[in-house]
Amino acid sequence: MAGPAALAAVLGEGWDARRDRLDATGAVVAVTDRERTLAVVALGAADRSGAPMTAGTRFQIGSVSKSFAAILALQEERAGRLDLAAPVTRFLPWFEVPSRFGPIAVHHLLSHTSGLATGTEFTGEAHAALLALRETEVGFAPGERFLYSNDAYKAVGLILEGVTGRRYPDLLRERILAPLGMTSSDPEITLPARAGSAPGHRRALDDRPDHPGQPLVEAPWVPSWTADGSILSTGEDLCAYARMLLGRGTAPDGTAVLPEPAFARMLEPRATDPDEPDAPYGFGIRTTRVEGRLHAGHTGSMIGHVARLSLDLDAGVGAVVLLNGASGRDLAARDDLARAALAGARALAEGREPPAV
Repeated sequence: MAGPAALAAVLGEGWDARRDRLDATGAVVAVTDRERTLAVVALGAADRSGAPMTAGTRFQIGSVSKSFAAILALQEERAGRLDLAAPVTRFLPWFEVPSRFGPIAVHHLLSHTSGLATGTEFTGEAHAALLALRETEVGFAPGERFLYSNDAYKAVGLILEGVTGRRYPDLLRERILAPLGMTSSDPEITLPARAGSAPGHRRALDDRPDHPGQPLVEAPWVPSWTADGSILSTGEDLCAYARMLLGRGTAPDGTAVLPEPAFARMLEPRATDPDEPDAPYGFGIRTTRVEGRLHAGHTGSMIGHVARLSLDLDAGVGAVVLLNGASGRDLAARDDLARAALAGARALAEGREPPAV
């Protein structure tokens, strides 16, 4: 057995060994090189009834979406409509957060160095979340250090709407999803978009720590259209997105989503996360070195869904892991699958057998 079938077998073994730790009924894992999708592997079931997971099932990708928002911001900077060094209040005059420090600039939002509260991904729209920040304070001088903030990216989305005059989901579709042929993806989570999407899952007793002895129940479906994480996508579509990133902003067919200098700015390390000191944050994406090669990517968590996009930029391969479970107990199990998928992608590209998970 060789090629995609061998990778599917390896990932299946990894899924079986970690199923109890993943808090999900199923997963889709997809891998790509710079030119084409190498494999899309459906694992487990789409729901608790045992309906089969398929390669075309859609998932909420959560904060993997933040790199999409960063790309749109860099596009607007290149067009001269958005100054990333300008204060947020230039674009959102009503944005008032008590602070003893200097102004928050747009680039602080993109790099999670604004000092704003973390906030939540699970809100329908951005205005109310940002107005609620008036009841908080900026925690440190902008630019001083890293603190992950979903609300910061909600603000990025509203800024983009202001400078373009377009709804944020429309910008996503017109500038990224459509040009890359991501026709199975939606730029916002809506009730109609639930059709064809994996139902999310969580453990039944949410008033105590998760435990595998608790049954899985279907998680609520929360409509949302904010820039911190509201994209629905498939493994195949995210491979198309990964190929654009592997091409440093340009897809294999020549579609240029982001010029190479702007892509380099996106990856430039800007803040060190104390929880992941070896993976500094740029604009909507992390980078790290693995065996001397440059890797990049992002994770995502929603109510009942988790995701991971992993890229080996030097080897020219990428992997996507999508799960219809919260995996709150053990995100390391998701990351094990992602590492195995990326190693398998490199093996397929080089004509080798994929290593075991």
